[in-house]
Amino acid sequence: MKSVVLIAVALAIQLQAAEKVAKEDQSVEKAKVNKEAVVPVGDPIGEAVKAYFTAIFDEMGKVAAKKPTKDTFRELMKPVEENVAGFTDGSFIDNKYVIQESYKDHFISPVGYDLHKQDELKDFLVMMDEKPEPQLSEPAHIPFYPSFTSLRYPVLNDKGELTGIISVLIRTKHFIETTMLDQCRAYTITCRGTLAEKKRRVSDEAKKVTVQLPSTEWVIVYDPPKDGFVKPKE
Repeated sequence: MKSVVLIAVALAIQLQAAEKVAKEDQSVEKAKVNKEAVVPVGDPIGEAVKAYFTAIFDEMGKVAAKKPTKDTFRELMKPVEENVAGFTDGSFIDNKYVIQESYKDHFISPVGYDLHKQDELKDFLVMMDEKPEPQLSEPAHIPFYPSFTSLRYPVLNDKGELTGIISVLIRTKHFIETTMLDQCRAYTITCRGTLAEKKRRVSDEAKKVTVQLPSTEWVIVYDPPKDGFVKPKE
């Protein structure tokens, strides 16, 4: 009789241990799912955003390598206008962060404008002082004007010192269409902790991708289209 009881107790202990292991395995799997939901592998939106800005910075890098000045800037920037869809304008900025030339003519010229006057750029200018590297700002919204996004690329001398900056403005609408965000049922773009763009309210099941970009990090949360993404025509 005792042996039967001992066997029953042993089986009960083994069953409890098996249930505990199963629960732990489920917790591990759940954690894996949550992690993948934050940064999806092969995420179509994340990959499109990264590719979009990489292509523009490549074009800007070609110009920076030719060490433009305010006198040569417009001529050297022609290929950028031709090759960057969504291009709105560009400017050449000196190492004191004052605009010296704009690519296009304007009724009110931006030449002479000091970027230090823009509070949104203060952190970026400090980073450019400390370590001159390409930069991407969040989409900007100005009353009565279409939204645009600014990219900056440093011009360095042979000693690696900052001598100027190339700035390019692109239409945010074009960026959204090219990266297929316009096909999403809803989305939000958060840049450096600030909500920059939004379309409707994202669901609790929305996907989330963090995209590392020059000098910044964009967190994009989106509900994909029900029938899948359609790649935009070239």
